[in-house]
Amino acid sequence: MRVVMVAPDDDGTNGIGSYATDLVKQIPNCTVDDHRFQPDTANPLHFVRKAAAIRRRRPDIVHVQHEYGLFGPVSLWSLLFFPILALTARLSESRVVVSVHESLAPSVLTNEAPPLAGLYVTMLNTVLDLTADNLVFLSTDAQQRFTAWTASSDRRHIPHGVATSDTVSYSQGEAKRHLGYDHEETLVVEPGYVLPRKGSHLLLEVARELPEAQFVLAGGCPDEDYKKQIHEARPSNVEVTGSLDDETFHAAFVAADVVALPYLEQETGYFVNKVSQSGIFNLCAAYRRPVVATDCAYFEQLEAEWGCLVTATPSPGSLADTVEAVLDDEDRRTRLANGLTMFEDANTMATVGKSYANLYTTLTATQ
Repeated sequence: MRVVMVAPDDDGTNGIGSYATDLVKQIPNCTVDDHRFQPDTANPLHFVRKAAAIRRRRPDIVHVQHEYGLFGPVSLWSLLFFPILALTARLSESRVVVSVHESLAPSVLTNEAPPLAGLYVTMLNTVLDLTADNLVFLSTDAQQRFTAWTASSDRRHIPHGVATSDTVSYSQGEAKRHLGYDHEETLVVEPGYVLPRKGSHLLLEVARELPEAQFVLAGGCPDEDYKKQIHEARPSNVEVTGSLDDETFHAAFVAADVVALPYLEQETGYFVNKVSQSGIFNLCAAYRRPVVATDCAYFEQLEAEWGCLVTATPSPGSLADTVEAVLDDEDRRTRLANGLTMFEDANTMATVGKSYANLYTTLTATQ
């Protein structure tokens, strides 16, 4: 079976490009060709050409990794890309699968949104719905949010998956030394992009509450204004690494005594950001690192179902108290590691890859 995987460039600027690279390696019984695009271009012709070029490959399946921000300003170029993709797929008798990493709906619009914003979101989602033979959601929360129009395609939930193929084999002491710390130092790490919605500024306040620990924001910051704010406000026990190579980024997980994910569900522009899945959490599972996260619905669900993390309210005091409690309780860290093991066993990338291969087979059997 021939599959074309449509995804953003894997150049370190977005997690979805890296995710697609990991996923391609795990899909069995298929020849999977990469078809990458530039997510940061404002040129609509780029997306027109990318959609039109798929037909030349005559795939059985076209699989698109989707997030709204990947397709031009306010996802405008998706109104070009997906209709052209739908046409080329029909002409080449291909089936289309769209993996929806995050979903928007009129229900997450703020009061500041223009009157037509809800209609625009519905239009974007309807284009996805009409293009895809099957929409796949990486979380049940994202799937439930996708409810503002009449369904025409099938929908299902296939989890994000825990990637273990590129993990590093450092001991914790080796990983700490790789990052420039002594093996006896207590290290609290927030891996991933430094962004407002990731609560990176909140971690600075947590660090002030726990001056005996060292804190690391292990990742780059694409927002220059926010980057300046973080550097000006950080206390002396916080390091901001900037962009890391893959080995050092993975070493940051191993080095962590606790991983902090102070993600925030807050208004950004016209939308309320919702946390419905986390590739960073999945890497915590791959490395069995104890996690303290804010009490978003997604993290609370993981805590209740798997016992694999601890949630706290998004305030410096609450997060600091919870981080300190986990650091001081070895038995609790062991229980969290066991929960992470169970979560990882149920959500391996190999399992996810097989789920997609089965979906492809089902779709091509109905042609």
